[in-house]
Amino acid sequence: MTAPGVDSCSLVPLFVEAYFRDQRLGVGTAFPWLLPDTSLALITNWHVAAGRNHETDACLHPMAGVPDHLRVHVPQNERSDAPYIVSVATMDAEGRPLWTEHPTLGRGVDVVALAFVPPPNLCLMPLNAMPMVSLKQRVGMPVFILGFPFGRTGMGMPVWKQATFASEP
Repeated sequence: MTAPGVDSCSLVPLFVEAYFRDQRLGVGTAFPWLLPDTSLALITNWHVAAGRNHETDACLHPMAGVPDHLRVHVPQNERSDAPYIVSVATMDAEGRPLWTEHPTLGRGVDVVALAFVPPPNLCLMPLNAMPMVSLKQRVGMPVFILGFPFGRTGMGMPVWKQATFASEP
C-alpha cells in the first residue's frame, strides 16, 4: 500500500527504460491512460519510443541504437517490493512502429501511445482516472512536472520539478 501522505499524483508516472534486445539505450517517463474500452495505453515521448530526436530524426544513442521495446517499472501494491517489469514492444517484426502518434501533427508532437497490458493487481493510477479540479492558469503560477530525470528513481517515486507559467496559457 501507499504510505500515508503520498500525493496521489506521485502514483501516476512510471519509470521506463528503452532497450534494443538486451542493450539499454536510455531512460524516460511514461504514464498509463485509461481508454474508453477500459484497456490501457502507455503514454510516453516519441523520442523515448523511437530513440530519435522528434525534430531532426537523429538517433539519440551514440551507437545509433533504436529501441525495440520498453521496460516499464510498475510498482507493486506493497511499495517496498521491487517494481514489476512489463515489456512493451515498440516495433513489429518488420521494424514498423507499434505506437499511435498525433493524428495530424505526427511526431511534431513528442508524444505516443502504446498498447499496455500489465498483469493485474499492480499499483497503477491512470492519469485520466484521477479526479480533476478546474484551475485558472495564469502567468507566474507554479506548474509541476513529475518524472524520472536521468533515471533517478529514488524510492520508486517520481521527482517533482517546479516551474512557472512563463507565458499566457
